[in-house]
Amino acid sequence: MLVTVYFSDINSLPVTGLTPTISIYDLDSNTRTINAVAMTEVSNTIAQGWYKYDYTTIDLSHSYTVNVDGGAIITTPSLRYQVGVLSPMLPEVPAVDFGS
Repeated sequence: MLVTVYFSDINSLPVTGLTPTISIYDLDSNTRTINAVAMTEVSNTIAQGWYKYDYTTIDLSHSYTVNVDGGAIITTPSLRYQVGVLSPMLPEVPAVDFGS
């Protein structure tokens, strides 16, 4: 399952060239399943600001918290750190909600 996140600057412009890291915590087993692993930039020309991580070990019967750190180059904490919840809506269609 692809987990995606979008980063923008203080002017709401997309930020490219980052190396964000993702951590995922399994709420059902109380374990950290992914710890500060690098995400991949989707495209710095076509989909600017978007980054992805392929979470291949997901258990669709579990719920997770997702924490993404955009990196020190983003100096505004509310823009640098993205958090969300990963939970299955249907057994075959999980959803990530990073809030607003």
